[in-house]
Amino acid sequence: MARGGVFGTTVNKGDAPMIPTNGFGDFQVSLSLASGICAALYAREKSGKGDKITVSLHHAAVYALSTGVISAQYGNQYPKSRKEVPNPFNNVYRTSDQKWVVICCPEYDRDYEKIMTLLGRTDMVGNSRYMRCADVNAGNLNHEVIDVLDDAIGKITRKDLMSMFKANDLACEAAYEPLDMYEDEQVWANHIIAKIPYPSGERYLPTNPVNFGSVGEPEYRIGGSQGAHTVDILNHLGYSQSEIGEILASGAATGETKLKK
Repeated sequence: MARGGVFGTTVNKGDAPMIPTNGFGDFQVSLSLASGICAALYAREKSGKGDKITVSLHHAAVYALSTGVISAQYGNQYPKSRKEVPNPFNNVYRTSDQKWVVICCPEYDRDYEKIMTLLGRTDMVGNSRYMRCADVNAGNLNHEVIDVLDDAIGKITRKDLMSMFKANDLACEAAYEPLDMYEDEQVWANHIIAKIPYPSGERYLPTNPVNFGSVGEPEYRIGGSQGAHTVDILNHLGYSQSEIGEILASGAATGETKLKK
C-alpha cells in the first residue's frame, strides 16, 4: 500500500495517511487473479494450451490508482485538499451531527443558485464572483465557496440535508460507516450482508458480490472453530490414526481450538 501509492495518495492533503480497514490491493489481487484464470481457461478451450497467471500486490495497488498515476505527469498531482477541488459541488462535507456526506453535482453553473438558496445562503445568490465554475477556478476562489458551504452544511443534520437535496433532484449521499450499512434497506433487499448465527450470537457478514443465476441465494454456515477439520483432512489424505496423533503432539498441525473468552 505504501509503495503502490495508496497511503500517499488517498488522503486529504496535509493530513496523515489513512489507515484502511483492510489491505488495499488484497481484494484487487484476488479479483484480478480470478479474471486471469477465467481468461486462461477460455484460451485453453480454444487452443488446447494452458497458461500461468501471476498477480502481485504491488502491481494491483498501482493499477487501482491508474487515474492518479497517469494524470500526475500532466500536473494533476495527488494528494489533494478538499478545499482545492475544481468543483465545490463535487466534494465531501460534514453536517451538524458530525457525519460526512458526499455531494456530486457536476453542473455547477446550472445548480449554483438552487443550492445556495436551499442552504439559506441568499447572500451568495446572484454573486457574479462565484456563479461560474470557470471563474472560480481562474481566480482560485474554490476554498472561499467551500468555506461558505462548510458553514451552511455544518448547521444542518445529515438526515435533513439528504432529504433537502434529494427532494430537489440534487445528488447527495451519506458517507456511510459500517454501522450505517446495517440499517440500509438496500443492503438487505439485495443480500449484500447476511446475518450469520454464531454460538455467541448473530453476526453480520458481507456476502460474495458475484451472483450466479443457476445457484440462487447461497446458504451461509459457520465453519467451526480453528482447526475443527484438521483430523478429517488428515484422514482424507491417508494418514493413520497413530500418525495423526504424532502430528498433533508435535505441533506440526493443530486440532480444534476454542478461542478463549
